Amino acid sequence: MDQSRASPAEVARLYRQYRTTIYRRALRMLGDKQEAEEAAQEVFVRVLDAGAAHKGTGNVSGWLWRITTHYCLNHIRDRRRRQELFQVQVAPSLGTTVSVPAESELAVRQVMRRADARQAEAAFHIFYSGLSHAEAAKELGVSVRTVGYLVQRLFSNF
Repeated sequence: MDQSRASPAEVARLYRQYRTTIYRRALRMLGDKQEAEEAAQEVFVRVLDAGAAHKGTGNVSGWLWRITTHYCLNHIRDRRRRQELFQVQVAPSLGTTVSVPAESELAVRQVMRRADARQAEAAFHIFYSGLSHAEAAKELGVSVRTVGYLVQRLFSNF
């Protein structure tokens, strides 16, 4: 796929060919079958909706793998933020607290376990703390480009 926009037929072909691989990747990261199914579908919807196409740098499966990884990490981060908002805004009025689901913690641990120390620290600042690349660079004492490189290396390890 070396064009500027993915056609519906091309996305359908990619879906048939890579759906199982993408689903397994999402399941491993998210730890939940239903969320993994939604993630696999969302990856291909994003490819179609965004008009994104593989630019010929690397293989198509790696490109889809990176899209899946980004989606899942964002999903994990968003899930955590929703938990935090619930704890701050809703739980006090109910007189209760809710812990982070075990499968979320497991998914985060799996991702972080494969990272070296610098990658883990950069990923923590960006995906867990919600810092921008510039803010994370300041915290780490490195350039913004280095933060991007560390996160990119983290994704390429999967």
